[in-house]
Amino acid sequence: VDDSLIAIMTDRKICPYFDLPFQHSHPHVLRLMRRGFSGRQALKLISKIRKKIPEAVFRTSLIVGFPGEGQKEFQNLLDFVREAEFDHLGVFIYSQEKGTPAYSLGDPISFEEKKRRKDTIMQLQAEISRKKLSRFVGQKLEVLLDGSSNPQKTIYYGRSRYQAPEVDGIVKVSGGQANKPLSPGITMVEITGYGRYDLRGIIIDENFN
Repeated sequence: VDDSLIAIMTDRKICPYFDLPFQHSHPHVLRLMRRGFSGRQALKLISKIRKKIPEAVFRTSLIVGFPGEGQKEFQNLLDFVREAEFDHLGVFIYSQEKGTPAYSLGDPISFEEKKRRKDTIMQLQAEISRKKLSRFVGQKLEVLLDGSSNPQKTIYYGRSRYQAPEVDGIVKVSGGQANKPLSPGITMVEITGYGRYDLRGIIIDENFN
């Protein structure tokens, strides 16, 4: 992710969506993972992109319970998530797999502790997600309607340019006061509310395209 790529991503035709799987933030754990990009460098990169593309959204994936991740290293990761304020985040529990470079490091952290760490990060991320989604209330967004969630087809679910399929939240769209059936495709939606990970909105122009 260099300056030339960031410049390209400023084009309105391109979704300002960055999926950057940092995995961890603490230098010691990253060295064990054989990854060279530190949490501090990651924060600088995110800040740089946000200055160039204010509407940019970020997804990352993290691993908890990797051998060598003590309480200090986990706290560093938690602080990293709090400071980065990712729009979307996934957390995976480390699993020792034969044939991988990390297999020789063992698996010293209990599953219960790994799950506790995952739950702690996801609880923090839920708070961040609500804050991030709140900024869309009152905005008009292009939404790609994927399918209906009721037989009458008056409530649809879809995605904005800030949401990737299957891994991020959705936009739940209703037909407004007329409550008329909706159809798949790109439409303009006014965002009226939000939950932990999803947005809610009312269709305002079904013939947008």
